Amino acid sequence: MTSLPANIDSFSKSVQQLWERMNPCILCPRGCKVYRSRGQIGFCGIGDGPVVSSVGPHFGEETVLVGHGGSGTIFFAGCNLGCIFCQNFDISHHCNGRQLTIKQLAQSMLQLQEDYGCGRRGGGEAGFRPQRV
Repeated sequence: MTSLPANIDSFSKSVQQLWERMNPCILCPRGCKVYRSRGQIGFCGIGDGPVVSSVGPHFGEETVLVGHGGSGTIFFAGCNLGCIFCQNFDISHHCNGRQLTIKQLAQSMLQLQEDYGCGRRGGGEAGFRPQRV
């Protein structure tokens, strides 16, 4: 399980507040109030760690956004919206992916930056912001 970073005091106040809003979880308007640090799963289908469906080049946007080599993208699993016509249903509703540690997520981001330049895009909703920042 992902726990509060040991050096949380070194982060900005806004980052600290994001982490505080995970237990009980009030990160999104659903306010499911689960305790992610205790292994509870929110409405979004995610616990306290980021679940990543894929990391790599993405070509699903206009060429001006992705270039010829794709844009480096991380697709996070889970979602707090629950749209019935979701184009990423298998990722967002079924939470298909693997849980990463914060260190693994950071390494993935750095690798994308190296491979695809500064353009890093992410898919995912409010429940994953503390681990991303």
